[in-house]
Amino acid sequence: MKARCFVLRPFDPNFQNVWDFAIRPAVKRAGLDPWDGREERLGGTNMILKDISSQIWNAKLVIAELSSRNPNVMYELGLAHAAKKPVIILLEESEEAPFDIAHIRYLRYRKEFLKSLQDRLFERILSTIGKSAIHTEEPPDFFPELRIITPEVVDEITYLRSKLVPIRVTVTPSCADIFFNDKLVGYGYANILVNEWAERNTISASTVGFFEYHRQLETEDVERGSLEISLERVYDRNADVVTRQLKRVPTWLRDRRRDPRNPVLMRAISNYLLMIGERDDALDEIKDLLRTAPGWYLSLNQMGFYHGIARQLDPALCWYKRVAAMCNHHYIGNYNLACIYSLKKEFDTALNHPYLIASDDSAVKSIRDVNHNLSRDPDFLNLIQNPSTRDRFREIELLLFPNSPEPEQGAQSGYDGYIF
Repeated sequence: MKARCFVLRPFDPNFQNVWDFAIRPAVKRAGLDPWDGREERLGGTNMILKDISSQIWNAKLVIAELSSRNPNVMYELGLAHAAKKPVIILLEESEEAPFDIAHIRYLRYRKEFLKSLQDRLFERILSTIGKSAIHTEEPPDFFPELRIITPEVVDEITYLRSKLVPIRVTVTPSCADIFFNDKLVGYGYANILVNEWAERNTISASTVGFFEYHRQLETEDVERGSLEISLERVYDRNADVVTRQLKRVPTWLRDRRRDPRNPVLMRAISNYLLMIGERDDALDEIKDLLRTAPGWYLSLNQMGFYHGIARQLDPALCWYKRVAAMCNHHYIGNYNLACIYSLKKEFDTALNHPYLIASDDSAVKSIRDVNHNLSRDPDFLNLIQNPSTRDRFREIELLLFPNSPEPEQGAQSGYDGYIF
């Protein structure tokens, strides 16, 4: 079976002679099988994209006729370049090369000299596919930034994956984010593949209102094939938050040295630094967190938290808007926006954000996991004390927490307002 040459060309009567008297015979002389989008063996004239990409992928050589700048030909040329195929480009003498690919070598021709084009194209084909005795170098790669996975690489990856051990990780609360070797792999649960011979395999979990979880996977975890994690709640009426954080500091520092790019540890350490008033060090840690995990919504939330506890409302607002836009399965973005707008006394906007939480079941579950009612947060004091918003605020609170008690007049029942 002959190797295939796939030809990208406009199906215009003005170019039919170029195909019949130059391209097709030159390809056949070079020992290749010429195919184009109108070949009957391709299923007629209405080739779908999958057919085209398959033909390009399987071709030994691609020829692209760019005269008239047909958009389909230009698109298919892009596919050929992405597939790293050797390409010969044809262009009429009277036409100007497209700017974006003007640096690529072209074979120019005139329609009245098609036999000359056939001969020159034949030589170019031999040179390009390495059959010429003179030109044996590899065809140039004009787009080295593009990478493809070869069948050999696919086979190697498949083999390596077959040697990995599957483990199902489940976290309570279900809104917690799970990291495997410092990369976010899911929330609530994740199925991971573990190389038990790797130097390290760490599991981390983090969410708002709970202390972090971070440790190395053990042999028992691998053998069992599962790991269940239950995070410890931050707020406990019988224990001081900062004291409980302080007990974790030696572990954080040890793990941070061993796993310097772990987002969960960065967030935990920055929380502690903020709680004890070390804002400069906290800011450095948060910047590190944002560089390491810019796509994690709690990274952005941490910067909002940094500004929010200092009552720098407008900068906090910018960060919390990004958090809310990034994820709707968790309550924290819209909750913090409600807090900021309440402090700014923009009451209608403030009340809208808890309704957005209530519109998503996952967000509702995440706020109930933290287990506090809205009226205990001093950031909402303006809404509670304002006669025009008190009833609406209470309506939203009951929507999110049906069993929440009536707020005590003049009291905030012990909740300190920090959400981290």
